[in-house]
Amino acid sequence: MSTASYLCRCPTWTSLFVIAGTSFAVLETNGCSFADYSKSSTQSSTLTPACAESSVIAADAGAPEGLVAQWSFDDKRGSDPPWLDSQEQRKLTLKPDGSIPVAALTRLNGHGNALLLDGNTFVQSDNDETLFPDPSAGSGFTISAWISLRLEDFKPATTSATRIWPIVSTLGKAEDCGGYQLDVRSEPNVDGPILAFSYEYPAGDAGATCSPPNVLKVPLRTPSWSWGFGRWHHVVATYTMLDHDQAALALFWDGARLATDTPASSTYDGSITFTDHTLYVGSNGRVAASTDGTSNYKGHIDDVSLFNRPLSDNEISIFSLASSTYPGPSNCRWNALEQWDFDAGSLSTWNPIPTPASATLGVNDLDWGAGFLSARLIPEKDLGLFDTAYLTADVPLDGRGKARPFVFSIAAGDDACNWVIQANGPDKYVIDLRNPSFCVSTSCSFKTDRVQWARVSSDWASAEGSFDIKVTRLEFDTTRSPDLEEQLPLGGAIGPEGWCWRPQAYDPATLASWLGPSEPSLAAVSATLSGRTNTTVRLAADFGDQLLDLTNCRRVEVDADLPVLDPSFFVFVLSDAYGAENQWKFRGTTSPYSIDLISELTFNSATDPKFENVPDFKLSRIRLIGIEKPYEQAMSPEITIRAIRFYAADGRQGCEALSKR
Repeated sequence: MSTASYLCRCPTWTSLFVIAGTSFAVLETNGCSFADYSKSSTQSSTLTPACAESSVIAADAGAPEGLVAQWSFDDKRGSDPPWLDSQEQRKLTLKPDGSIPVAALTRLNGHGNALLLDGNTFVQSDNDETLFPDPSAGSGFTISAWISLRLEDFKPATTSATRIWPIVSTLGKAEDCGGYQLDVRSEPNVDGPILAFSYEYPAGDAGATCSPPNVLKVPLRTPSWSWGFGRWHHVVATYTMLDHDQAALALFWDGARLATDTPASSTYDGSITFTDHTLYVGSNGRVAASTDGTSNYKGHIDDVSLFNRPLSDNEISIFSLASSTYPGPSNCRWNALEQWDFDAGSLSTWNPIPTPASATLGVNDLDWGAGFLSARLIPEKDLGLFDTAYLTADVPLDGRGKARPFVFSIAAGDDACNWVIQANGPDKYVIDLRNPSFCVSTSCSFKTDRVQWARVSSDWASAEGSFDIKVTRLEFDTTRSPDLEEQLPLGGAIGPEGWCWRPQAYDPATLASWLGPSEPSLAAVSATLSGRTNTTVRLAADFGDQLLDLTNCRRVEVDADLPVLDPSFFVFVLSDAYGAENQWKFRGTTSPYSIDLISELTFNSATDPKFENVPDFKLSRIRLIGIEKPYEQAMSPEITIRAIRFYAADGRQGCEALSKR
């Protein structure tokens, strides 16, 4: 196994609490800076509001020019159809006739209503040519929508089947050649959902047979926890007319263009035509006769918008942000992220809509859940020169008058660092940016030079009822000398075989910390894993975008020092790129420990009824390898790992292979 191949790799993973143990100076290993940012400013005591720079989005930011129609599903009549567009001229009607709309508890950005479809119902317009662009008279068009769906609903019946869920479509009856479709689909041998945009046109003269549709498909490669009711995503498709009867297609996900293999892969011959002038949301005109796995959409759809021109990348980015955030405290753009347990009826909504003075989130936690307030830092913030954050907020005590843990986090893309804080009602909470409770990172350490979000969230609590989280100010400060050593870890450290290791724990009452006075080395990692009996603590190695393919591996050997914990077992963990896990129990006796990956499996998260939104486990796409303390043990086992080696069925070492995510 090549050491250089694994240096400085840590993936995005679920929010796991890590209680940092020790501090040490900047570590360089094969050119990878463990601290990875330097302090070059002079010492300062000036407070800087989190979003002191002028926002690139005006407070009254609306839709870009060229809007033809927009359905917010926030009509005064509530969630009952029909729904009128923003100009109150065109209506969408629930189908089949006589259907009763399903109440949508989750809302985009914690505000208004959303369309909830149950897999049988869908929405369509009347025959209306004004909703359809004339390709011969313009430059193209844009379709935009927000979606929220659960992966367990989206799975096809078999792994060899295709499933297509139309989001917005103008594909009518099969004999009506023409139209477009924006959909989410699954296909055999592709991990996770695919976003697709397609269009049709006649093969020859009018009335001739229809050419095969031109289709742009991009795998989303999103982790399983980014799906589920309450996790909203912005999907956009653009059609641009080109010379020589050609067209260019583009897809956007959460405001960013999705990359294709080559620039030419999104350029197609033939111009779109329209025959059926019915607009469908959550279906198309061919579902009843589908032979390609197309069925009605199941989940939430909101803010469907049509434009009579292709929007630019910058316009789409601003439109995505403006439609999901509000201007609030500290000149930031704030949004309300829903929590996890909508099946239990919990809600997170604005209370009221944010103002420049305050942002208040109303959390109604009926079971287990968390509400999130999230501030978008515009432009991106370089926090490398700061060591303290001041959060002026009101996070109430729990129903028993005790401190309610909440989390403050800063994020850059999929990377984040988090701080677990005890609520004290209205207060100015001081956050040491050098000492996070836990981090997740796509490299060995969290990068502070492009922080995009700052978040405040309630911790999970049982049957808390309703409470408010209110934020009135967010500021950053530094009292640090540029020469001061960093306090680590901000993500992980280089360990055996060049892997990037980090301690992990699920609960702030647990402890997962490096053992001893020194940081991990290429020879070994040592850690203390302790906590309550019902908590999980790990020492884990991550591989980031370079995933590990263990398809040809049958056995693993763990060279480690582990105490004997009778009658408990340690747990060997493999987690794939989409959050599914397999686990094997083994007892601490004599090293090395040998584990049969085929016959000794003891846990599979994809089949456990306690877990939702978890896809099938992929042995070919391993992102995390970990050793976990016994779930039953509250004591503090000290473990040292020197190597983890994989073997094929014939006993040959080196069966693993690298693959790109």
